[in-house]
Amino acid sequence: MRTRMVLVATGAAATLAIGGTAYGAVAGGPVDSSGVVDGCYANLAIKGSHALVLQDAGTTCPKGTTAVTWNQQGVVVDIDSDYSEEPALEESSDG
Repeated sequence: MRTRMVLVATGAAATLAIGGTAYGAVAGGPVDSSGVVDGCYANLAIKGSHALVLQDAGTTCPKGTTAVTWNQQGVVVDIDSDYSEEPALEESSDG
């Protein structure tokens, strides 16, 4: 009987911990209520690359980084438009 109580208590604690972590990830995540994703990128490059990390919405980026945001949905395209004409390409003077 004692073993069963320990197993039930352990299971309940694990369920609460996992549920709390999942709620925290959703409630404090990098995407705000309007679908904007927040991030920070490193000002200094490492081997020509800048690190980009997701930042919880409503928080500030750490020192040495710059804030960047983008729309989670992406670009909206009007599918009813007539795309029969392609844009003209400009020739480069580089040869």
